[in-house]
Amino acid sequence: MATRALHGIPRTEVRELDLADPDSIRTFSDRFLETGRALDIVINNAGVMAYPNTLIGAGWEAHFAINHLGHHATSEGRQADGFKTPAQGAATAVWAATSPLLDEYGGAYCQDCDIAEPATTDDMLVGGVKPWAIDPDSASRLWALSGELTGLDCFS
Repeated sequence: MATRALHGIPRTEVRELDLADPDSIRTFSDRFLETGRALDIVINNAGVMAYPNTLIGAGWEAHFAINHLGHHATSEGRQADGFKTPAQGAATAVWAATSPLLDEYGGAYCQDCDIAEPATTDDMLVGGVKPWAIDPDSASRLWALSGELTGLDCFS
């Protein structure tokens, strides 16, 4: 499907990657690094929802492994409005990766092609960035745990 959707768009390519499989992530990263090309944009936007309670990899819960650890390992590169169309789902991520309006806002949480406002409730169906999502202590603990679980941490 991705190959068909990107057909004819210059300088794009599609490669296989299974975020549930550390070997697939390693192969993907190694093959890209072998090209010697720069990577200008990374959009870690894949994920699963309502997945059966399953352990994968080194005994990790599948949601956490696929939606977070897989992205962490890929980025390290080894050194509710209902369903949206693919274009709608990708719009904010593409805007965040390319908008010069965000040059001074590294790490900002974005929503609907804008910087997300602080949330007024913990209700996940109500927009806004939740306080726990921008807590620096929680972020540090999650980064350390992700590095420990995957064995990858280029910032340590």
